This record gives sequence, structure tokens and C-alpha cells, in this order.
Amino acid sequence: MEILILLIVAFVGFVFGWNARELWAIRQVHRLLESGELGVHTEEPEEDRTKMRLEVQSDVIYAYNDEDNSFIAQGTDLFDLDKAIQARFPGKKFAVREDNLKEIGAKYHESV
Repeated sequence: MEILILLIVAFVGFVFGWNARELWAIRQVHRLLESGELGVHTEEPEEDRTKMRLEVQSDVIYAYNDEDNSFIAQGTDLFDLDKAIQARFPGKKFAVREDNLKEIGAKYHESV
């Protein structure tokens, strides 16, 4: 009988401790988010990226620098274009406006 009571008390203590640990962790994450110590950074800053625009002519996608209209690369689809850009400009980051990408993606939806 004492063993049964001991097991019940141990189980209740385990459940209580587990829930207390969860609540403490949730409070810690909220505190860090509010203080700004824990930031969620999923994207690189836009200023590190060169803005480009895409055009389609004769089933080929051409990429141009948005600021000075200089040619960047070309490809038959977006994957081919990405490979050409990375081969020509290794390590450099580029950004395309979402509406421009959707416009291109409407024609090349299988590669978006």
C-alpha cells in the first residue's frame, strides 16, 4: 500500500515539475523576445542585395540590373538563370521584386 501511494506521489510530482518547467521556458522566451535579445533573422538585409529585373524574350529569361540596366545573365528557366548568375557573380546576392517574379513565373510556373 505504501508503494502505491509513493508511486502516485512521484507521478503527481513528475507531472507538476514537467508543467512548471514548460511554463518557465515559455516565460523566458517571451522575456527574451520583448527585450530584443532574441531576434528572429530569416533574411539578409536588403542593402546587401543588388536589385534586378527579369524580362522574357523568345523563351529566354534575361536579368538586368535595376539601377543601371546592365546585363547580368540569361537562362531558359529560373533554375538555369540562377546557375548562370552564381557562375558569373559568385557570392553576390540579388533581389527581384515579387510582382516581377510572378509575371515571369506565370510563363515559367514549373520552375518557380
